[in-house]
Amino acid sequence: MIKIEKEAFYIDGFRKSHSVSTQLLEVMDDFTYALENKNSIDTIYFDLAKAFDTVPHSLLLSKLCKIGIQGNILSWINDYLTNRTFTVRVSNHIFEEKHCTSGVPQGSILGPLLFITFISHLPTYCATPGITLNFLLTILKLIMFLKIELISLLSKFL
Repeated sequence: MIKIEKEAFYIDGFRKSHSVSTQLLEVMDDFTYALENKNSIDTIYFDLAKAFDTVPHSLLLSKLCKIGIQGNILSWINDYLTNRTFTVRVSNHIFEEKHCTSGVPQGSILGPLLFITFISHLPTYCATPGITLNFLLTILKLIMFLKIELISLLSKFL
């Protein structure tokens, strides 16, 4: 059996004792640190709410395989994701049914877990001094610290 550490996902809102308040306190701490150390701080927020719909099934299944999920469980998840359809209704007009080749089911227990698994590698990519990455449900926060002296030095060359 594969044990997935929920703390490894760094996603507040899905973890016990981590909420919006936790995020606000972390931001205040980051800003205070930047001011005290004469750093510039750049913060970028990404709203990943629609990202649930964009997870390619083939890449997700490949990632699940890489982390050790195989056999019947992988087959079951594959069956869960494939052959899904959707229709769009506008007023009284119902459009043609289409097949879903991407996306994890929302409103399910497994959907958020599959999404978290799919994006769990992001903190590793951002493991750089001066860069922090946090999640709050579907909001990704990227923070970069730069020394003010370096910024002014760089601007002289630009």
